[in-house]
Amino acid sequence: MPRTTTGNRLAPGWWVGSVVVVTMLLAIGMWATISGSQQEPASIESPAASSSAPPSPTLLPAAEPPLGVEDRASLTLPDEVRLAAGTMYLRAGESYLVRFDLSTVKPRSAPGVGMYLGVSFSCVTADGTGAGSIGGTENLVPGEPVSYRNTLVLEPRKDGVHRCNVLANAPYDNVGAKDTTVQLDANWRIDRIAKGGAVEQADADQTLPRLLPADESSVVLEQTVPARPQGVVTALATVHMTTCTGVNGSREQGRTWCRTSAIDERGNTVSARLLIDLVDSSGKVCDHLVDETRTVGIDKWVHHDLLSFDEAAAMPTDPCSPTTRVRIQLTNSGPAGLVVHGKNSSLVAVSTETSLRSL
Repeated sequence: MPRTTTGNRLAPGWWVGSVVVVTMLLAIGMWATISGSQQEPASIESPAASSSAPPSPTLLPAAEPPLGVEDRASLTLPDEVRLAAGTMYLRAGESYLVRFDLSTVKPRSAPGVGMYLGVSFSCVTADGTGAGSIGGTENLVPGEPVSYRNTLVLEPRKDGVHRCNVLANAPYDNVGAKDTTVQLDANWRIDRIAKGGAVEQADADQTLPRLLPADESSVVLEQTVPARPQGVVTALATVHMTTCTGVNGSREQGRTWCRTSAIDERGNTVSARLLIDLVDSSGKVCDHLVDETRTVGIDKWVHHDLLSFDEAAAMPTDPCSPTTRVRIQLTNSGPAGLVVHGKNSSLVAVSTETSLRSL
C-alpha cells in the first residue's frame, strides 16, 4: 500500500519567489554598506594621517649629487664648442663642490706656434640665471699636453634644477694656427658637502690681480677652515698667470697690468708653494701638515698658465688648534714681470671626515 503524507502542500513555483526576495534583501544590504562607507571616510586612516606609514616619496626632476660627467669633442680654429653637459637638482642651504678638468694637445704637425684656447665651466638655473663659473686660458704649443683644472663652490639660493657644461673657445682667425683641429677631453664632478663638514673659498678679488716683479715672492691666496680631529683637509687651488713678454693678455679690471718696465721677452720661471698648517688664534703655526712646491716656465708662446694643486692633509687625533690655514705663495724668478689674475684664480679648503673622491 503506498505511503501517503498529510498536511498543507506548497504550491508549485514557491522557490522562485523565495529567490527573488532573498536577492532583493541582499542588494539592499550591499547598498547600505557601500553608502555608509562613503559617508564616514574618517573610519579609514589615510597614509598622511598615520604616524606609522612612511611619507610618499617626491619625484625630483633631476638627480641629486654626487654626479660625474665625461665627454669628448673636437674643435677647429676659429670656433667654440660646448661639451660635458649635465643636469642636477640642488638644494638651498647646501654647499656643493665642483671640480672640472679639460685636457688637450695641439698636434705636432699643426701650423703656427702658439694657439690661444680659453676654457670655462659654468652653471645656470632652470630660468637661465647664472649660478657660477670658473675657467682659464693658455696658449697651446705643438706636441705639449695641457690641462685646464679649476674648482667652484655652488651655494644655491633656492631648490631647483641646475644645468652645467664646459665651453672651449678659440676665436681668432687671423693667426698661424688657423684651421687647426684639437681633441678635447672634459670631465667634471659635483659633490655635496656632508653635514659636519666645511668648505671655504677664498675671495680672489680681495688680493688679485697684481703684478709680481722679477725676484719677488708673495702670498697671493689664503683661506682658513676648521680642523676636524682625525679628519681630512683638502686644498684645491688654481693660479691663473700671464708672463709680461708684452702688454697683451694682461688686462683685467679695466687696466693693463704689465708695465713697460716689467716686459722681457724671455718670460718667467715661477715657483708655487702650497702650505697647509694648523695655526693658533694669533696666526702662529703650531703644526706643519703639507709643504708642496711646483715650478713652471712661461715663455712668450705659452704666455698664460693655469697652475693647479690638489693636496690633502690628515688631521691628528688631537690637533694643536681648531683652525687650518691654506696658503699659496708665488716666487717669480724672472726675468719678466708676472701678472697673477684674480679672474679664474681659486683656492678652496674642504674639511671632511674622509678623503674626497678623486676627479
